[in-house]
Amino acid sequence: MSTHKRLFMICFGVGLMTLLSAEAAQLNFDTQWQKAEDLRLRAALKGYEWRDTEKILRRSREEYEAGNKAQALSLLSQGLAQSDAALAQATREENGWKRRVIE
Repeated sequence: MSTHKRLFMICFGVGLMTLLSAEAAQLNFDTQWQKAEDLRLRAALKGYEWRDTEKILRRSREEYEAGNKAQALSLLSQGLAQSDAALAQATREENGWKRRVIE
């Protein structure tokens, strides 16, 4: 194989890997964002949505689409943690009120 062909194959391979990696990152972001949004909505349906969670998730989407991936992932992580904690709080309150009732 000639040097030019080899160089072309290497560049093509690197380009393809970069493209696939970017698509995988987008899919992972979308999957994690949707998970956080689903948890947030479940907590909201129970009346326990936290005040800033929706804003944080919206901003993470905006940052991701603007190309600020690190900031977007940081905000997504925060939004996911808040969504999960709000749902846990709702579950705890649903089950815990019985202990606080005087019999």
